[in-house]
Amino acid sequence: MKNVNLSRIRNYMNFRHGFYGEKSYRKAAVMALLIEVDQKPHFIFQERNKNIRQGGEVSFPGGGFDKELDFTLLDTAVRETVEEMGIKKESIEIWGQLDTLITQFDMIVEPFVGFSKTKIENFFPNEEEVSKIFSVPVEFFLENKPEWYDIVLKSSPIVIDPKTNEQKLIFPAKDLGLPEMYHNEWTTNVRKIPLYKTSDGVIWGFTAQVIINFVEKIIKF
Repeated sequence: MKNVNLSRIRNYMNFRHGFYGEKSYRKAAVMALLIEVDQKPHFIFQERNKNIRQGGEVSFPGGGFDKELDFTLLDTAVRETVEEMGIKKESIEIWGQLDTLITQFDMIVEPFVGFSKTKIENFFPNEEEVSKIFSVPVEFFLENKPEWYDIVLKSSPIVIDPKTNEQKLIFPAKDLGLPEMYHNEWTTNVRKIPLYKTSDGVIWGFTAQVIINFVEKIIKF
């Protein structure tokens, strides 16, 4: 066992500040990709194929960090954009990075902003993952505020099997000697969810949050 004294503790306090549990979080990245349509900046979006996870949702291209393929999360964003949107890596210019999002699902997501001169008709999206692509003028998001809705996140020691509808105790608070308040559902947290309605589809959740962050930075600039 290492010898611990006040001097050693003081020296150890001089390290990079992060947040507790950071190493256990999954890492992902997305690309808020801009193109030019009729001399105006547009965001390009994809509708996810209905046969994959979160099918039918509108999103920016992106995905999880792959330690076998990616050195950085920027590599992840570019790789996923190329794979999903069917454009060349060389056609993507990286313009910057937006604020990091830490999700309620133990994931850290880094959004990047890129630009491509590729015309929308020259995108060839991966049909296994993408059912369609479309663009929306940046002006739309500058002129239209998102709608906001509430969802509830709960803390509960019991999980319900979606297939059998049976309850399963996963945190035996009573047996662990914890106070009675933790024996059943004990916390509900209301979370605000933004949503934009466009003629091509509903843009909500994290994708909408990325847009809001982008708009806030553009307005301040």
